[in-house]
Amino acid sequence: MEGTPEPQLMAAVSVFRGLSAVEMAAVSELSKPREFPAGEALVTQGEPGDSFHLIVDGEAEVLVGDDIVKTVGAGDYFGEMALIDGGARVASVVAVSQVKTLAVTTHDFQRLLERNPSITRKLLVEMTARARASMGPTG
Repeated sequence: MEGTPEPQLMAAVSVFRGLSAVEMAAVSELSKPREFPAGEALVTQGEPGDSFHLIVDGEAEVLVGDDIVKTVGAGDYFGEMALIDGGARVASVVAVSQVKTLAVTTHDFQRLLERNPSITRKLLVEMTARARASMGPTG
């Protein structure tokens, strides 16, 4: 999409930062392009988390209940927790314009983790760092 190889796009995602080139290529191979017209929900709060999305083009709003909590665009991503546990979505994401994403399903990703356990530890390290950063200096 947009001329940038998918491995480079996915490698820019912070939760994948610690992965080797071979591991990153394996993750990128799982990604599938998706398109959503303006007004369509990419994911809906409360529904099972079945995929991760990296926004390649377009803009979307993240809503908790009826409140817009932020706007996301190219390079932003969501659903990384769904890759691990498939738990309920904590927010909805609705396309403001046409949105193109690279999506990885939870099912495919969990199969990859079973075949490549080293990826699991690296993801946990990055996700823990992200969680600590969001808590501020006392995290």
